[in-house]
Amino acid sequence: MKIVSKAELRKMPPGTLYAEYVEGRAWPQGPTDIFLRDIDYISDFNCTGIGSPEASGTVEMFDRELEMDEHGAEYPVDLCPGREGLYDDSLRYLVWDEADVAAIVSLSAWFHAKQGQWNATGRYRIRRPDGACYEADAEDVHEIARPDDAVERMYEQHQAEWRQV
Repeated sequence: MKIVSKAELRKMPPGTLYAEYVEGRAWPQGPTDIFLRDIDYISDFNCTGIGSPEASGTVEMFDRELEMDEHGAEYPVDLCPGREGLYDDSLRYLVWDEADVAAIVSLSAWFHAKQGQWNATGRYRIRRPDGACYEADAEDVHEIARPDDAVERMYEQHQAEWRQV
């Protein structure tokens, strides 16, 4: 993650996740938009917000946000492209680079696959002679495993995904 100027953001690759950064205001708690492309003839760019429910217009969006808040309704995220449209060259943005996004997606996929505790390097299965079986991260396997245990590597990281070994 890093903080960049509007000019720097406009040069970043499509798909860059970002949030507006204002010094002195609360730190952004996550990306709010996806950068799509620069509009080079004006101080603007195309983006997609990722913080609102899908809706056919502003009134429906506000109604759906209220339904979500008050009644627990669920709607898909609105991924409709638009423009930033602020024309303010002094704005700054917190951006997540490709490696940040890959790490976030890997972590989320790991938990959705119910793989247990997250580890960024590998997961191991330790089988004891008495039949007991444990799972451990790469950092912990050496502390847990005994000399007569069988240690199997189960998963390893390959760029943005985890593969079974």
